[in-house]
Amino acid sequence: MSLVTKRSTMTFFSDPTDHMSHRVRIVLAEKGVTVDIVDCDPDDIPEEVSEINPYNNLPTLLDRDLVLYE
Repeated sequence: MSLVTKRSTMTFFSDPTDHMSHRVRIVLAEKGVTVDIVDCDPDDIPEEVSEINPYNNLPTLLDRDLVLYE
């Protein structure tokens, strides 16, 4: 079983310098969504992101079995 499927809350993989990541953070905050935010270096994206996102890019939002990416 992958580490990805063990997460019980929504997880947002974000680039702290990316304007699209900021937009997603704003919407999540405005909606009051509880989310774990993982700040990632865009030059060193974690292996976990490459497991769930075929484009291996940021931002990526993971909610149990649902993955949203650009």
